[in-house]
Amino acid sequence: MDSDHIENRGYDRGPGHDFGRADGARVPDPPAGVTIVNWITPAMIWTRLVLFKPFDIVKWLALGFCAWLATLGQKGFNFNLNIPSGRGSGNPFGDVEAWMRNNADLVIAIVVTLVLLGIALALLVTWLSSRGRFMFVDNIVHNRAEVKQPWREYREQGNSLFFFRVFFWMASALTLLLLGGASALMIVPGVRNGSLEAVAIVGIVFAVVAFILWLVTVTVVSFILEDFVLPIMYVRRCRCTEAWREFRAVFAGHSSTLILYFLFKIVLGFVVGLLAGTIACLLCCIAVLPYIGTVLMLPFLVFGKSYSLYFMQQFHPDYRLLPLNPRPSDPMPESRELR
Repeated sequence: MDSDHIENRGYDRGPGHDFGRADGARVPDPPAGVTIVNWITPAMIWTRLVLFKPFDIVKWLALGFCAWLATLGQKGFNFNLNIPSGRGSGNPFGDVEAWMRNNADLVIAIVVTLVLLGIALALLVTWLSSRGRFMFVDNIVHNRAEVKQPWREYREQGNSLFFFRVFFWMASALTLLLLGGASALMIVPGVRNGSLEAVAIVGIVFAVVAFILWLVTVTVVSFILEDFVLPIMYVRRCRCTEAWREFRAVFAGHSSTLILYFLFKIVLGFVVGLLAGTIACLLCCIAVLPYIGTVLMLPFLVFGKSYSLYFMQQFHPDYRLLPLNPRPSDPMPESRELR
């Protein structure tokens, strides 16, 4: 079978289309009349078809499991530690400090163990969420709730996404550490007798500007990875680096459109967040429970992913994964397997 062909139901490629690919082929003609807002209605209709036409509690539970995997690690963990206080009112942590000084080797071993366990847990969560993201996208595209099939089918892509995310966050953490060190080298020597010298002020300004730029970069890369690179990996069955190359080829020259889309998604996310928060309050905070909360929030999660898939399909015919005018009578989308 020809590995460069992807089945695209109902789309006439027509003559003269040389699609942008990771293999260096020419990018397609720029899309005419790219729209951002108009995809809200199709995304809402598709969400209704996936979740409510008909309503199937088993489908909700299975699809909710995939969504839960996909969103692992996106919510913080809250720990409430109650440390017994020491005797007397002078130092409530006196006994703890004394015990730590007398058992320094044990304390170091405990800290190292906890750090290693934390790293292992973070890697596990990142791996599961990387695999789960492809499961969630596949089920939305095909309007189904499979677990085993997409888990096996997109194993290579999920693992590639996992390695990229680990490398990216390690590079981001190292960059932040270097920026913090450079800032400290300017700030610390400039603090004398409680006053700030000029070099310290420069260091503070540098630290603030550098952190903002770092945060914007991390946010934008994560945004592109989730909304564009991941769907390209899904369509092409390729590795993450190859999908990044195709993204640069296909979306070159559309920076202003992507910025508007990014800003609109921030506003859309704020509105959806308010609605989700209201529902969580009405449900007496049941919606914050792991997995159960994800199942209850499925309409928002399916809508968000459907909207990004609808927006993306304007830029390349191979990205047409969802019907333009979804109706209950529409056939299920056919597989986009490479053939």
